[in-house]
Amino acid sequence: MDALETNAHEPLVESMITIGRNMGLQVVAEGVETAIQLERLKALGCNVFQGYLFSRPMPEAEFQEWLLQHYGNRRLGTLQQSS
Repeated sequence: MDALETNAHEPLVESMITIGRNMGLQVVAEGVETAIQLERLKALGCNVFQGYLFSRPMPEAEFQEWLLQHYGNRRLGTLQQSS
């Protein structure tokens, strides 16, 4: 994702997003670390992200607590039902 900060690989990233969407896939941008990367990815049509911008990796128990703090019980209930 670092390349998005300088536009160096933006056409490649845009093509990858487009291919995934045209195949009916949900495209997830991994490694998003800055607000600039996030905004560029949104502008390119990506709407699912993960990376240090949102949170560092954490154990499951901490993750469940993080979900409660940020999204409330509705998200945690969905997570526990799918386990």
